[in-house]
Amino acid sequence: MSVFDSYFSGDAIEKLSDRKILIFLSIFALIILLSPLMMRLASGVSLMFNEESYYNSRIAERLIKGESLISDNLSGIIKPFYVTPYHYLLAFFGLFFNIASLSYILPIIFGLLTVILLYLIMTHFDLHKTIKSFTVLFFISSPVFVHTFSYSNHYFSLVFFVLLAIFLFIQEKYIYSIISIPIIGIIYFYGFFNALFILILFLLFSLYYKEKHIWFLSALFLVFLLYAVYSLNNYYFFDIFEKSYLTGFIFEFGSKVGFSIFLILLFIIGFFVTWENKKKIYPVYMLIIALFTLSFFNSFESLLYLSILFSLFASYGFSYLYKKVWELNIMKVCALALILCALLISVLIFILLSSSLEPDIHSLRAAKWIGEKVEPNELILSYPSHSFIIQDVAKRKTFIDNIDISFLENSPNKNAFHEILGAQDIESLKSLLIKNEISIIYIDNELKEYSRSIGVERGLLYLLRNNETFKKVYKDKDIEIYRLI
Repeated sequence: MSVFDSYFSGDAIEKLSDRKILIFLSIFALIILLSPLMMRLASGVSLMFNEESYYNSRIAERLIKGESLISDNLSGIIKPFYVTPYHYLLAFFGLFFNIASLSYILPIIFGLLTVILLYLIMTHFDLHKTIKSFTVLFFISSPVFVHTFSYSNHYFSLVFFVLLAIFLFIQEKYIYSIISIPIIGIIYFYGFFNALFILILFLLFSLYYKEKHIWFLSALFLVFLLYAVYSLNNYYFFDIFEKSYLTGFIFEFGSKVGFSIFLILLFIIGFFVTWENKKKIYPVYMLIIALFTLSFFNSFESLLYLSILFSLFASYGFSYLYKKVWELNIMKVCALALILCALLISVLIFILLSSSLEPDIHSLRAAKWIGEKVEPNELILSYPSHSFIIQDVAKRKTFIDNIDISFLENSPNKNAFHEILGAQDIESLKSLLIKNEISIIYIDNELKEYSRSIGVERGLLYLLRNNETFKKVYKDKDIEIYRLI
């Protein structure tokens, strides 16, 4: 029996079979993950959303065609594509199905598989059904889960492979432990941080199960062999903690993808409830502290792993509140209902935000126009987050993208981009555009807001009014496209 089991016994959930619980959890996860797509479908916008989906689509298409990944021919500067095992997975299925459809179908399938794996892993450790059910329920109800499994990104396949490796490693039969080793090799190519995380987990398991020592050492040898042979280029499309750690960590305080404050409160309660068994579960506490610290340097992956651990302890916190004797039972019911509703509201708000992500009808229409009206040799200046959409939909070259502006410190285009935005006179602007071979300028609200955020009052946006230098060739709602005459 689990060391936590003393905190819970006897409940209606305990009478249900694991199969019925998994069916319910899978249906709930399916509803949550389908919600952003249904909202986008009702609005008539593309089901393939978020800029990273379009970047991943291009890589998969190039893999299918056997084209080189060493240099991105639609990028303003020479740089390689940043490839993970997910792109090979997407390309493999792309041989049989449409990549655009796979971009929103695969995340949902892997989300359901992840839910099942997480539940089965907890079953191996003899956790009560109530604890298992609420852990998965809280995980599904987190913005982290929705973000990870609602669009085409490498994280959803990463967390699946991590849980699959854990599930196989903890099995009694040696054959399963053997199979888990090459999966760690796959995880390594998502980034060394992830391989290190799984090695730490395997080490903790081997401390409890002596027969697992040999498999831990095998995994350790494989990772360091790969580290010696392959040099990885990792990329992350946005930094979760771009404002401050507080606003980056808590969803209600402005985090793009954080935890609900109510989940954190339940986690704290669960943390103290289980403290009396700290000698037996101290490795779990150490793992949480380590991930919390590492999230300063590798934000989203740490947040992803933490969300599972937070959900586990939150389920104990919730069970404690449920079992605790209250003076007024109605107060207990109201308090627990309030917590569950707050968690649900948080994820619903995040779903609404996700459903409104780019591209919308207008930006897709503009990208298609570019593909029809702009010559392949022309270079387009746009806000970085729109570049991958233009590259994938229009098949045209863009001056700067999010990899340039966020992750390449010495990118010459990053400096030139800011110089162009801040140009104070028409001659300086024209000179900069000619020097960087830019002939098309794509203006939208994001570029306008970014210009204001960096303190540019008079610059590119103002100088575009000069009809002798620029010609407006396209307008659709808030999107304008100019050509340098």
